[in-house]
Amino acid sequence: MDGVQGKDEPEGVSGATPPSPGGAASAADENDDGYEDGKLHLKQCLELFSTEEKLSPEDAWYCSKCQQHVEATKKMELWSTPKVLVLHLKRFSYSRYYRDKLETPVNFPLDDLDLSTYVLEEPQSENGQPAQPPIYDCVGVSNHMGSLGGGHYTACGRSSEDGQWYKFNDSHTSPMQPQGVASGDAYLLFYVRRDLARAYLPVPQNVEE
Repeated sequence: MDGVQGKDEPEGVSGATPPSPGGAASAADENDDGYEDGKLHLKQCLELFSTEEKLSPEDAWYCSKCQQHVEATKKMELWSTPKVLVLHLKRFSYSRYYRDKLETPVNFPLDDLDLSTYVLEEPQSENGQPAQPPIYDCVGVSNHMGSLGGGHYTACGRSSEDGQWYKFNDSHTSPMQPQGVASGDAYLLFYVRRDLARAYLPVPQNVEE
């Protein structure tokens, strides 16, 4: 349930879908927010996701305290994060007049994605073990190529055998450079909390494509 409020305090919301990269790209054009390379970064998507949004008058919220409909604000927040985190980049844009496929490249880290600033709850100890911070390593990416009318899915995955990245395209599998993982086709990002990921992911060796 979204945290929607009039004059009340915001609710915490567990779970996240980053905002449309197209919308974040527009914000990046106006102000790159400290990113000197001018590219769209996953951090910008997360910041836009957690930005307070004022709803339109058509979406007025009924306040149980003042007994009337009021213009409300909505804010999405993360209360806690799981051991395995899946981030969905919205690649399909819908409006009243048209639909479009968004192919904006989003740069995301393959290691050390730190969500500490976006999580409300303090990390909790598990089974007597010290609390682990919400820092994640990427282990897989699902890609979509094509348009709204049709397309093709591929995947990139990090092997637990050698720590290397591989490209999966139907029945074909080939090694790939980590630099090629982040692209405009990236659709779903799969992360594992760092303490768990590094328990089974070996240090990769150099690879030739």
